[in-house]
Amino acid sequence: MNSSIETLLQIQKLDLEIGAMEAEEKGLRSEAAAMTAGLKKLEDEIAALSEEAERLNAALKEAEEKVSQSVDKAKKDEKRLSEVKNDRELSAITKQIAETNKMKKLGEQDAANLNAKLMEKKSLLDARQAMKNEKEAGIKNAESLLEAKQREWEEGIALRQGRKDELKAGIGPDMLKRYESIRGKRGGRAVVSVKNEACQGCFIHMPPQIYIQLKKGTEEIISCQHCHRMLYVEEEGHPASV
Repeated sequence: MNSSIETLLQIQKLDLEIGAMEAEEKGLRSEAAAMTAGLKKLEDEIAALSEEAERLNAALKEAEEKVSQSVDKAKKDEKRLSEVKNDRELSAITKQIAETNKMKKLGEQDAANLNAKLMEKKSLLDARQAMKNEKEAGIKNAESLLEAKQREWEEGIALRQGRKDELKAGIGPDMLKRYESIRGKRGGRAVVSVKNEACQGCFIHMPPQIYIQLKKGTEEIISCQHCHRMLYVEEEGHPASV
């Protein structure tokens, strides 16, 4: 195998490992951010539900007070029955008692409806609060994991970067520039193997003469005519390409 290709394969392996660590960190931080945003949304919902519950509770107290006032008024009106002097007064008080009882009944219905709505809001509040507690625990766990992994990522990346720098010293700047350019355009893989006369990067079949040239071995870097990745043929006992 071409010595430059072999070195670039080692560099590429390190780059992919660094990229995997960076992607893991990015993914965990993205998850933590999404959880935090979800918590904020949930807190807004809880605040809105709490406000509605307070409004319903105030309305319920008002309705219950009106019922209480109706009851008191009905008692006073009934007491006045003993003081009736004529049919006209009796008719007026009886009508008033009927009206008061009607208002009392309507008030009780309003109170019952308001109480049902209040209980519904409280049930939703309890459910949202449970979700909030769960999300807070999840965020705490995510933050603990990030803190634990941070050192691992930093040390792992620094170790691989140091090894990369050592390997890059054996590769010419033009070759490194070419490698980085292809890697940036091709998902991190600038060097790939050839199997069954096909590039394992884009899986396009290549001309037989190029495959033969690769099989024979050459110091010239041969690239795929389609995806422009640098090519090599795996030798027996050589580890598979990354």
